[in-house]
Amino acid sequence: MNERTSEEWGRLAVSLPGWRWMPGMRDGTAGARCVRACDDSAVWAIGDWLSGWCELEGDEWPDPDDPATEGGLMRLLGRNVVAAVGPNGARVGVDGVGADGLPCNVYGKLERALGRACIAAAEALGRWPGGEG
Repeated sequence: MNERTSEEWGRLAVSLPGWRWMPGMRDGTAGARCVRACDDSAVWAIGDWLSGWCELEGDEWPDPDDPATEGGLMRLLGRNVVAAVGPNGARVGVDGVGADGLPCNVYGKLERALGRACIAAAEALGRWPGGEG
């Protein structure tokens, strides 16, 4: 089995409908942290707070293995999220409504990290339900 790289997971995350940057998320390209997110834009800080603010290129992807990013990914999945994290990895379940409007239960396959499991669940749903609206 060919495991996706961190970048591939991050790029998948931003490609799904409902994606948005959440405060605290770490960018996988520059290592910057999202300090504040408004609509689809974000304000970033690199390093410590004294380093100042920056504008990134627009081709950013989140670091799926960063703990703060994992929390943001959980929020993007919406309210009905169940996560199980154990020594063998993480599995995330989402109870909600699918893109076709029918009720569904979607459970991402076992992944080695919580952030990757969140992205797998969003991929199975075809969207980030908590990022919409």
